[in-house]
Amino acid sequence: MERLPVPDSTPAISTLHVDQRGYLWIGRWWGSGADGEPVYDVFDTNGRWLGPVVIPAALGRILSIGDDRLLTRMIDQAGVQSVGVYRLRK
Repeated sequence: MERLPVPDSTPAISTLHVDQRGYLWIGRWWGSGADGEPVYDVFDTNGRWLGPVVIPAALGRILSIGDDRLLTRMIDQAGVQSVGVYRLRK
């Protein structure tokens, strides 16, 4: 593996999540919003693009997307992990 060349391009997708409604949230590999905030493109169950969603970086990394909540994992500067639950309005 160490001898393999570095690819000329990176994948377009960094993460995938499916929420409770079956909507697909695709994290952009190359794109982030202001201050490095992750951007997700959201698609409904018919594959129709609903639009981009920017998640504030301060909320941490998405673990789960519910119908009305977002569950995240945060790591502070001391390396302490915590879980955050945030209200989600779609």
